[in-house]
Amino acid sequence: RSVLGIPVRLIGRPLDKSNPLPPGKMRWGHRKVEWMEALTGETFIPDDGAGALQARTELLEGRSIFASVDVPAQPTSRSRVIDLFGEPIRIASGLLRLAALTKVPLIPILGHSCGQKIHVAHEEPIPAAREQELAESIGIWLRKTLARQPDQWWLWPFVHVEKP
Repeated sequence: RSVLGIPVRLIGRPLDKSNPLPPGKMRWGHRKVEWMEALTGETFIPDDGAGALQARTELLEGRSIFASVDVPAQPTSRSRVIDLFGEPIRIASGLLRLAALTKVPLIPILGHSCGQKIHVAHEEPIPAAREQELAESIGIWLRKTLARQPDQWWLWPFVHVEKP
């Protein structure tokens, strides 16, 4: 929004007491959320059922949403298995399902720390596809990204490796 002027809404899990982040990461997360809400001029859409309906409406009305596609998930949650360097891991699949249902592409956006700032860049869009195909494409993108910058992914402690 700040660069292209395109309206965008954000989807995210609340940073409350139910969130498993350690205190330091939680403080960093709060600063990041404040920064993102200031840039977009919008508050976050919750990552629940009501939020999914809000996000669907945004997409069907031609607007954009922003959400993490690399969020590790537990086997009991809505998730898809992807290959992360030879290990099958689960990622949350709500965004993939939403993209598949609304037939919109995913545009990977990378944010990484540069001192006291966060550098943001986008990559080539992942074309609209079925949910499983999107999951496979996200796996490819995530492996490529992590191979370049493994220290920038702060979700390593939350990865759940699938047992065969």
